[in-house]
Amino acid sequence: MRKPLILAVALGLSVGLSAQNPISPAGVFIPDPSAKVGPDGKVYVYGSLDVKGDHYCSDSYHLLSSSDMVHWELTKNIFKHDSDVYAPDIAYKDGRWYLYYCCPDGSEWVAESRKPYGPFRH
Repeated sequence: MRKPLILAVALGLSVGLSAQNPISPAGVFIPDPSAKVGPDGKVYVYGSLDVKGDHYCSDSYHLLSSSDMVHWELTKNIFKHDSDVYAPDIAYKDGRWYLYYCCPDGSEWVAESRKPYGPFRH
């Protein structure tokens, strides 16, 4: 009776360890996503960028975008900062994109761009 349970647990753990987000390329881990539909009808997904197993944020963000929710494009380093950043959000208004981001010291900032993929300036 114990062997099937142990096997089921072992299989469950191995599947969980090898999971990959279906819209991001292999090896790219983008937590804390914020998705918005732009005026062009595309979906834009902004998120943190995990760079190491022991470190949950980095100094830059990537962007995933799609016009059909099947094929996704990765644009790397749409925003770079001089310290770590995490948990972004995005807003669009009057022809400008506003990228809201947090730093580990508790501060919150906003950067802006005329394009959804940057360059963003703060």
